[in-house]
Amino acid sequence: MRNEYGKRTNKIWKVCVLLFISVLLVLGLPLLTMVTKAAPADLTISSARELNEFAQKVNNGNNYEGKVVKLANDIVFDGVTVNNFTPIGISTVFEGTFDGCGYTISGIDVTGEKYAALFANVAGEVKNVTVKDCSFSGTSYVAGIASRFLYGTITNCHVIDCVITQSSVSGFHAGGIVGEMTYCSPYPIVKNCSVNSTVVNKADAGRTANQSTGGIVGKGSGEIINCSNTGSVIGGDDIAGG
Repeated sequence: MRNEYGKRTNKIWKVCVLLFISVLLVLGLPLLTMVTKAAPADLTISSARELNEFAQKVNNGNNYEGKVVKLANDIVFDGVTVNNFTPIGISTVFEGTFDGCGYTISGIDVTGEKYAALFANVAGEVKNVTVKDCSFSGTSYVAGIASRFLYGTITNCHVIDCVITQSSVSGFHAGGIVGEMTYCSPYPIVKNCSVNSTVVNKADAGRTANQSTGGIVGKGSGEIINCSNTGSVIGGDDIAGG
């Protein structure tokens, strides 16, 4: 009797252990996923002044390849305490990851630059940022997020209540998110982005061929996935609302 009782007890324990392990396997994986930390920031930006300093570092030769830059607050250019902004990547292509973390950059006013956008040249990742109430006016490659996008991903970026103007009669492309996606491999990807702004291209088709204007991308090869434009698109030789 004791022997049988011991065997039964043993079986019960084995079943309990197996059930416990099964529960851990079912619940443990999501829990592990939940506690997985996002990539730590190599640089955190909390103010317009710090965003200007970051732009200056890139334009002075630091491409931030393999580095993660994150916003920690909404960034406001109020036109009084902070006004001047030079697009990021004018002379050096930005090759890192810029994560806006859901924050908004507002009040930027860029006028007269060849590349007029938040980023001039990108070959990396830009994500989770909203650009609002900004004015970008330049002589070529004008956009809300990136003037020229070589490769990488632009994801979950939004351009709201901005005026984006390619101002030269002999200039090139303008787009709500990207001015030009270049012919690099792998192709650049723009995903889950939206625009509710005005995009204007003043180029004269008789002077310069193929001046393209688009609500999301002015011109280029790449993928545009799940993006929308509800703003106005005006002028240029080739016009696309999306």
